Amino acid sequence: MEASRKRFVALFSIAVVSQALIVGLPAKAEEKVNLQSAQNKLEEGDYEQALRYYDILLKQGITTADIHYGRGRSLQELGKNEQSLESYTKMIEIDPKNAIAYSNRGLVYGSLGKIKLALNDFNTAIALDPNFENAYVNRGVTKGAMQDWKGAINDFDIAIRINPSYSTAWRNRGIVKETIGDLRGACVDWKTAAMLGQNEAKQWLAAQCN
Repeated sequence: MEASRKRFVALFSIAVVSQALIVGLPAKAEEKVNLQSAQNKLEEGDYEQALRYYDILLKQGITTADIHYGRGRSLQELGKNEQSLESYTKMIEIDPKNAIAYSNRGLVYGSLGKIKLALNDFNTAIALDPNFENAYVNRGVTKGAMQDWKGAINDFDIAIRINPSYSTAWRNRGIVKETIGDLRGACVDWKTAAMLGQNEAKQWLAAQCN
């Protein structure tokens, strides 16, 4: 039971939403170069350098929602949660109907242990985009942290209905089932997760489902 809860809580940090940044290119050539460099570094996973370019763009007066997304994402990956929170909040101020902004901010709130605020953001993300499977998974993790097992399973069910190939949803639902004593159901979900490429699920299958 304790091992499954530790696995479950750890899921907060792994589901950062990727977004293809679509930004109206600034007029100045230098700003265009900095913007492209920031986006390239973000996609490459070089978050320190991406952050440096996003900070330069802000100093140049470029304050679009996507700039704050990129900066927030970089800070989030670097574990600088309070600063990341500020960037996502600024993104929401500019683009209040952006479901990704709320979902990512919810992840940061979860990392900071602010579970109710995380839940509020995931609720908003889902209200804005009812087919946003990642937000359902993240809300399911949040409900699990609140020991709302039924609610967590329901959210993972919805994510799987939206995207049956979403391996993380199968993995997470299996963890909840294990937590509530349904090892047979957990093994069924982990088998699917393993078939979809979840290596940890393969290990759990070998260790607990023989």
